[in-house]
Amino acid sequence: MMSGGVLECLCSTAKLERDKGVVELQKSISTLSDTELNELQEAIVALFRRDDSPWETKHGALKGTTVILHSKRSSRDFVTYIKDNLSPLLDDEEFRVRLAAGEAMGALCESVGVKIYIDAKADILKGIADNLEREPSAADQEDNARHDEIVLSSLTSGGSSKSFSLSRCNSAEKIFHDTAGWKSLETWMKCLQNVILASLPPMSSTVTQLLPFVANAASFRHYTQHLYLLETVCKRLPAMAHGIGKRNFKSQLETFFDCVFYALTCDSPLTSSAASQCLNALGSFLGPSILRGRVEIYNPKYLEMLDANQYIAPL
Repeated sequence: MMSGGVLECLCSTAKLERDKGVVELQKSISTLSDTELNELQEAIVALFRRDDSPWETKHGALKGTTVILHSKRSSRDFVTYIKDNLSPLLDDEEFRVRLAAGEAMGALCESVGVKIYIDAKADILKGIADNLEREPSAADQEDNARHDEIVLSSLTSGGSSKSFSLSRCNSAEKIFHDTAGWKSLETWMKCLQNVILASLPPMSSTVTQLLPFVANAASFRHYTQHLYLLETVCKRLPAMAHGIGKRNFKSQLETFFDCVFYALTCDSPLTSSAASQCLNALGSFLGPSILRGRVEIYNPKYLEMLDANQYIAPL
């Protein structure tokens, strides 16, 4: 599939076609000629410059951008354009565009270096803070309810069963995880984590200073979808710990205990499972006795939960 065909798939209104476009570009990026790659980059920039691009087009262009940046073959002009124009897409009204923009920001940071992290940090932290401070509006609640209704309808239509238990179905909960995010909070957090992981290890000391901010964001429980943010943090925390190293992470370990153990006992199976796996991964990384000792000093009540966790099978 030539670059033009790949771009057509990437920007399709059908999700399966967009996913196919990503896979095809990943396979072919190394074999594209310089001319073909330049044409693809110019076509993606042209899509970004259009004011009337639907969200599927922006999403596909961002996914293609991420693949190109990861390939280390992107042109200087392309990188400059993406660097200068990516920020508004991080606050796009469509959550899938925001997620893709966060992935692209991480790829940009990995491709260009820590300067991207330094330049983007203030905007990302502001995006998180702005969404933590406000109360959900009636419009937000109505939008979330509409998302839930659409997803529930899609899950229950076309199946042989007339009833569907969302609380007992992981795939259903995963769909809600993706659709029912509270405004931009979770996508800003994922963007921050993408940038943090891409900046390691050269910026380990600086990145360590951001971990209390991540823990603080995860501690807010005044909005319905906070469990999904907790799941995201639990899934990414072990990777960040490995990235900054044991010494740096130990200095911030206790800041995450409350949110991780809260997640471990919550009603959401996916969030609880993510917390369980997070504790197991941290135990393997730090040493089981070290983690146990730190937990015991911080809050002895958590110790029984930590000991019982080793017998919990992940989902």
